Parts: sequence; structure tokens; C-alpha cells
Amino acid sequence: MSIEITARPCVFTLPDGWSPVGQADEPALYFERQDKPWGAYVTTLDFTAQDANRSPAGIAAHVQQLHEAAFFRRPGSDWTFGRPTVVENGDEAISTVELFDETSRHRIVSRAHVVGRLAAHITLHHFACHDLPASVRESAAILGTVRRDRASD
Repeated sequence: MSIEITARPCVFTLPDGWSPVGQADEPALYFERQDKPWGAYVTTLDFTAQDANRSPAGIAAHVQQLHEAAFFRRPGSDWTFGRPTVVENGDEAISTVELFDETSRHRIVSRAHVVGRLAAHITLHHFACHDLPASVRESAAILGTVRRDRASD
């Protein structure tokens, strides 16, 4: 059974085979795929009290930069960063960055979805990515379900 996740300001769906891990009151929600080495972290960030002049695209870029910086500091890793994509439409911005560590075969897709001053940060981890095209298809299918949560407007 698929899981619909609301992470203000967006909603998305994880397909069959995923389940929540940990407590609902933790800063980041975490989900695992039961039959494959996949994980997903979901965090909601509120920038209402910060950076009043920063655009939604600026907030999305800021979220991605913080995320990337954490991976640069990991000892023994050899991350390759894909070129970030940013799509902005009025008060909404979506930024996606792919990361890959060739040595560990760890692939990450990081998506920041911003509406106004709220950001949902979704990171999909494929911990044993030995078939890159299949991994790309699977992550694209999940990220293709991300949409603005009109209930939070």
C-alpha cells in the first residue's frame, strides 16, 4: 500500500513497500523501502522569521547548499554532485540535486520544494546503487508525485 506524506508545503506519495521508521516527533521523518536498500528523509523548514528578502528560489538554493555541505565533510567519501536544477513559478520554487559516491555506490537525490517561506526537503537515498538507470527511474517516479499542498495555502 502506498503512503501519502504531507510535508508542508507539499504532498507526495511513496509507492508500495515503503514504511516509516522512528518517531513522528523527530525533526526529520524517515522511511525505508522494505525489499531494497532505499531510504527517504523528509524535513519541513520554516523561513518566515529569517531572510525576509530571500526569494523562494533563494531559499531552495540555501537548503541545497546546507545539505551538500554536510556531505563534503564526510571523511572517506568521494561525492560527485550533479548540476542543480531550479524551477521557479511565482511564490513556488523547486530545486533538485543529485549526489553519487562511486566508492560506496550511494546515490542521493535531494529535492527542496518551497512555497512562500516554507520548504519541504526530501532526500532519497539509494544505499547500494548498482543499476544507475533503474535508480534514476525509481527516484523520478517518486519525485513525480510531489505537488503543492493547496490545503496549506
